[in-house]
Amino acid sequence: MPDNFPWSPIADLPSDLSALSDGELQPLLAVWEDQRSALASDVEVAEFTRRLSREWAIETGIIEGLYTLDRGVTETLIERGIEASLIPHEATNRDREDLAAILHAHLDALEGLFSFVRQERPLTVGYIKDVHQALLRHQKTYTVRDPSGNICEKELSKGVYKTQPNNPTRTDGGVHEYCPPEHVAAEMDRMIEFHQRHAAAGVSPEVEAAWLHHAFSQIHPFSDGNGRVARLIASLLFLKARGFPMLITRDERTRYIDALEAADRGNLGALVSLFVQAQRRDVLRALQALPGVKQTALGEPATIEQEIEAARRLLVLANDQVPKYWEPTTAMVSTLFRIGMERAAQIRDTLDNEIGRYNREFAFSLVVTDAGVADIELFKWVHAAARHFGYEPNLRPIHSRYEFGLKTTNDHSRIVLSLHGIGPSYRGVAAGILMLVPSGQTPICSSESFFQVNYRDTQAGAKSRFKTWYEPALTRALALWRQRL
Repeated sequence: MPDNFPWSPIADLPSDLSALSDGELQPLLAVWEDQRSALASDVEVAEFTRRLSREWAIETGIIEGLYTLDRGVTETLIERGIEASLIPHEATNRDREDLAAILHAHLDALEGLFSFVRQERPLTVGYIKDVHQALLRHQKTYTVRDPSGNICEKELSKGVYKTQPNNPTRTDGGVHEYCPPEHVAAEMDRMIEFHQRHAAAGVSPEVEAAWLHHAFSQIHPFSDGNGRVARLIASLLFLKARGFPMLITRDERTRYIDALEAADRGNLGALVSLFVQAQRRDVLRALQALPGVKQTALGEPATIEQEIEAARRLLVLANDQVPKYWEPTTAMVSTLFRIGMERAAQIRDTLDNEIGRYNREFAFSLVVTDAGVADIELFKWVHAAARHFGYEPNLRPIHSRYEFGLKTTNDHSRIVLSLHGIGPSYRGVAAGILMLVPSGQTPICSSESFFQVNYRDTQAGAKSRFKTWYEPALTRALALWRQRL
């Protein structure tokens, strides 16, 4: 049966916002602000921001189906700049000069948003119309379906509200209704009024960005380009919070659409979670792009003893030189690891009582692995899992690990929890990964995302978030193990 989404006027946020966000983002943004402010030079930050802006300019049109662009060429444009000469004809479905012009329009609109934030101007419907005009200045037409069902191109008016309904038909035959043209102006005014109240009440940026994006999407005020405008005004909230533009990549498109449809049904949490994870990804990418923490100078070694001491400082004492205010991360990792161990021990005892006592070949063990003990295979797996999640692990400053053995007649699997530092140069942020390691097979991450903790977190907040992440991850690891039996 077709799944219809009938239009309804936008609704305000619920009075209780505690279920929408777990509070992870604010401490992480504070970490980024700490470390950006401490830099003697912001060359690395400026270059990272330029690359991220180019990526946003490219991906925001790809997820709308406005154009296609090969991944390899995308990376080239991100690194070297948006130039038509860098786009091979076979890499896209559009004329490369037209594509470059569209991408520059996206980039210019985003750069205008940075300027808007610096001026501390309030969001208005007039500014949203200006954004639409800037984003789509090189787009002359848009695709419509006429009353006979034929697809055709129609001239696009920029910065002007729609005059005809723009309700798309879903793949299952259902219709997604957006705001009727005659109600658009009133609904846009209501959206701005709600937004102003939220700003005065101090609603967190991730919740407000998700609400504003969804409310705008429900209205769909323009004939085309609504998704791009929605992501730009969501970016406004994060830039004001000293974060990054709201980048949704082509690989996240399905989850993004699903989250918007969940919001249509009254569940804004999925969109908030997606936005938080996107901001976390880019904050961690930015932190990893920063120069390393400088070590205390020893001078030019003159003797063997001094040479050894210089090497020791590089290889052993690197973490001694990090700022003291980063140290709470180590204490929190220890606390969280103890919580993880205690829960795993409970499960091990239950497995022993319920399964192990019936057969001596069944054995369940829990071992804390000495971080100094080399396990090349496990080291590779942790690195592979971390890179899958988009960061570089650092096992030198922080590394707590347990191995939960699950031995049956024909199988000897392990569940591994690894808590470790993030980034080639550790910057006070740590991650957690949980994976099932089947005997003789490739490990499987048992959570959709990794856990993150930093020195700006509170103990209570970190513990609450860890338990929320850890229990489902452990449940899935056991489910994956059971499926192998």
